[in-house]
Formats: sequence, C-alpha cells, structure tokens
Amino acid sequence: MASVEKLAWPDVPLEVLGRQWGSAGDAFVLLLGVGFLYCCVANIVTWSLGVNRMAAAAASEGAAPAILGRLHPRYDTPWAAFVIMGLISTALLLGNAALSSRADNVFWMLFKLSGVCFLISYLLIFPAFLILRRRAPDRPRPYRMPGGPAVAWAATIVCTACVAGAILLFFRPPPTAENPAAALKETWLLLAETLLTLAVGVAFLPRVRRR
Repeated sequence: MASVEKLAWPDVPLEVLGRQWGSAGDAFVLLLGVGFLYCCVANIVTWSLGVNRMAAAAASEGAAPAILGRLHPRYDTPWAAFVIMGLISTALLLGNAALSSRADNVFWMLFKLSGVCFLISYLLIFPAFLILRRRAPDRPRPYRMPGGPAVAWAATIVCTACVAGAILLFFRPPPTAENPAAALKETWLLLAETLLTLAVGVAFLPRVRRR
C-alpha cells in the first residue's frame, strides 16, 4: 500500500484498482478500458450529430456560413459540417500532440479545451436571465423564479461565480506536474486555443439577421 501512495497521480491508472483482483486484474482493467473507449466514441458520435445539425440550422438562418447548411442528398445529414468539424478536430489533435510535453497530456489538453468551451456557453446564461427579467418582466414564461430583484441578482451572481470558478480551474497547472515549466506552457496553449475559439464565435455574430 505504501508503494502505491508514493506514485504520482498520472502514474496511477486503473492498474491500482486491478491489483485488488489478483490474477484477474489485467482482464478487469482491459475490460474497463474498452468500456471507457466505447463510451467516449458513443458520446462523441451522438454529440456531433446534434451539434452539426444545429450548425446547419444556424446556417439556414444566416447565423453561420452557408457551407455548414449543405445537406446530403440521400441521407439529409449536414455532411459539410461533419467534414469541417473533422478537419478542425484533426488540426487540434495534431497541434496539441506537437506542443504537449507528454503523450498522455494530449487527451487532457483536448478534454480541458472542450470543458472550457462548454462552460463558457453557460457563463452567459445567468446574466441573460437577469437582463430578460429586467427588459421583459411581464412576458409569460413556462417557469418564473420566485422572489424579487434581490433574489434574481443573488442567484445570478452565485451561479455565474461558480461557473467562472470552474472555468479557471481548467487553467490551473496540476500540482503533481513533473515539469512545472511544461505545465505552464500547456496552460498558455489552452488560453490561446480558448481565445481563438471565442474569436471565431464573435466573428459569426455580425452574420445574424434580425427577423
């Protein structure tokens, strides 16, 4: 047990759990690894189906480049969005592989980038709630948060602070990093990728046509 505690976090994968199963540990770890990979593939396929369909819908309304709205003549799927997403994902994968300090950090770099971009979209939801509560207070809604302006402000501040704090944690270098300089470099790389993603999103804003 003492030898396990001395290992750094990146060096303690599922093997530690497999040791508790004796001779069957290797098969158990392999089974968990295959199941994890299957979950990743299944999740990214279903997620990309929804995201690319949304991109095609946005393109049909003028909020995104028209090429993203091209549908397959037979399957009626946004094939152009799939191809573009694949090219961007491949570029991110190769770029992170070239700039990461370790091979296993490539997965974590992409994981952190997707987590940051995912949370940033939620970061704007709570201020939007406060703005809508002020600009259209009498509009009928399926659900209305009880309480007056003070409660709305408190909920907005707390929720926004929690999401912002979660985003900042992705930029914090891991305390168990063997090479602090390399970890700091990857933090700056994550920041650059995040800013580039936001810049692309902002560039699409003028394309929106007001109805």
